Amino acid sequence: MRPTLHLTNLSSTKRHGPGRKVCAMAWPRSWEFGDGICSALAPAKTDLLAIKGGSISLDDYRARFEARLQGASLSPGALRLDAEDGTPGATLSDGDTAFCACARPGSPSRRTPCHLEIAVPFLVAAGWDVLLDGDRVTMGAEGPVWAEWHSWGATDGEGRPCNRYRRPGEPYSAEDFGWPTTT
Repeated sequence: MRPTLHLTNLSSTKRHGPGRKVCAMAWPRSWEFGDGICSALAPAKTDLLAIKGGSISLDDYRARFEARLQGASLSPGALRLDAEDGTPGATLSDGDTAFCACARPGSPSRRTPCHLEIAVPFLVAAGWDVLLDGDRVTMGAEGPVWAEWHSWGATDGEGRPCNRYRRPGEPYSAEDFGWPTTT
């Protein structure tokens, strides 16, 4: 059986797993460190500054984060917390939660996409059973398949849920994946 990794925001405690609570943020505040930081699941600080400053687009941000994920060790037994000195520490295990401070999908305060959503297909492909905001995600032949589809999920032209995943290297458009535009 595949180990389960929960992905959600810090305040969604009902969606946290029974294990450790691990921060997946580039700049956590003092109360957001949880049981450690997993920098492999956090966006690069330079990318966050660039998108905030308007020098890169959401498309560029996503492509850069996907490239980082492709180069990271994400498999169970390899995905690690960072030790205090910055070296790899303990591995994440079954039931752990990686959290961020992004607004949940459907929230009125959500202005940009969450990087943990981008990480889902990479984690599933690496061998994790992923629960994203409480919904199980599995890997099908065409990519991730959400077992339960949120009302915030992307839909096709006839209102049916569709897969928001794209294969690495395929053209990406934020609008195609239901991401809000930023100003």
